Amino acid sequence: MKIAQIALPVPLLQIFDYLIPFKIKPVIGSRVKVVFGHRIMIGIVVNLCKNSALDPLKLKYINTILDQESLFFPGLWNMLLFSANYYHYPLGLMLTNSLPNILKKGKEKKYQFLYKKKKYVAIIQKTFLHYIKKKILFYI
Repeated sequence: MKIAQIALPVPLLQIFDYLIPFKIKPVIGSRVKVVFGHRIMIGIVVNLCKNSALDPLKLKYINTILDQESLFFPGLWNMLLFSANYYHYPLGLMLTNSLPNILKKGKEKKYQFLYKKKKYVAIIQKTFLHYIKKKILFYI
């Protein structure tokens, strides 16, 4: 039984386990729709594993996968994971806030990211780090 660990945009310092249906193959860093409580939310796949600490009968299934590839390039992904851990900020909020608004709403990705061009990577990382520090310091 395959399980996806998903970060949801909720103010909790944990990730949530969901069962992966047989025909669906999520990718780490892709968006998925899941049921959370009485709502359908968009989360980001953080990890894929075979076992869960919870009883598999209590886990819910992933509804749909919105992306076939990761939305984050490796450098940004590692920086976001480090930032969430270092600043004790919820990973789901950190990852979701790093996305454009149109992707937060579950719309289809219709463009190429700039990370394919290496000269823009440093500018994007520097700007994003500055934004995250301002946002986190505002809440503290």
